Amino acid sequence: MNYIGNINRAAATVLSVRDKRRASVAPPPAPEGKRMSKKKRKKTPAETETDILYKSRRRCCLCLGLNDDSTVKLQGHIAHIDNDRSNNDPDNLVYLCINHHAQYDSKTPLTKGLTEGEVKRYRDEMYEKIERAPPGAINRAPTPPP
Repeated sequence: MNYIGNINRAAATVLSVRDKRRASVAPPPAPEGKRMSKKKRKKTPAETETDILYKSRRRCCLCLGLNDDSTVKLQGHIAHIDNDRSNNDPDNLVYLCINHHAQYDSKTPLTKGLTEGEVKRYRDEMYEKIERAPPGAINRAPTPPP
């Protein structure tokens, strides 16, 4: 009985030392793929949101620029190009489909990824195409390869 009591006390001591070590260890760093700013998000002003949605006609500039797909994307986000969620300057905002927003916000070590300059250029080209196009002309699906 005495032997078992000593084992239980020893096990309790080991567990308490292990718990103390875990408590003193700093939490793990954020995942490597995240580029999001730690700044507090400011709500994008409603007028700015409306302007971005209207200018883009809810088209994703990356779908258009990369895939020649100008269809409406009702499920999308207004993305912050510089990844600073507190920067609601209209030049820093772009409407992206869900897939391209996720792709833009993630970073993998083996691929180049999408750049800020690239996204801005595709956005500006899309805005120009929308302004110049006759009504209904910009709404087309990508052309399938031959």
